[in-house]
Amino acid sequence: MSAQKFGYMAVFTAAISLGMAGNAAAYNVTIDQFYIEKNGGQYVDDTFSDNIAPPNGSGVFGTGTTAVTYSTLGGWTESGGRAAANSINGLNTTSLTSGNPLTFSRARVNSNTNPTDLIRGLKNDDTFEVRGLFDLSSTLDIPGGYGIRIGDS
Repeated sequence: MSAQKFGYMAVFTAAISLGMAGNAAAYNVTIDQFYIEKNGGQYVDDTFSDNIAPPNGSGVFGTGTTAVTYSTLGGWTESGGRAAANSINGLNTTSLTSGNPLTFSRARVNSNTNPTDLIRGLKNDDTFEVRGLFDLSSTLDIPGGYGIRIGDS
């Protein structure tokens, strides 16, 4: 995904969103790798191999020595090269659109969001690609799902 210039400073965030299902539905979703490439170079490469669950990440941002961390909702576990989110540790809330009960887990990369710092973070002058390698899960009921969400903060 490439950032578009709209005449203002855009700051982007990337989050792993897992599980999003109704309270009655159980889920267990695992991710093997979360990778962000920024301007042709590695920015984040979390292989979940240190057995320390998010909010801790593995490695540093590609622009320096700052450790990769996440802001999390719902509990996470990590072992065997995978981070896992499940409905037991998920955050229970209510859908803003349907009003139905919702359980979900999220891990958002804590990248720099200062719009005047064009070096760190994902800004509108950067090109970037975000990838996640998930284990295929058939344990999610409709309307459940998992994936990566890119947002403008």
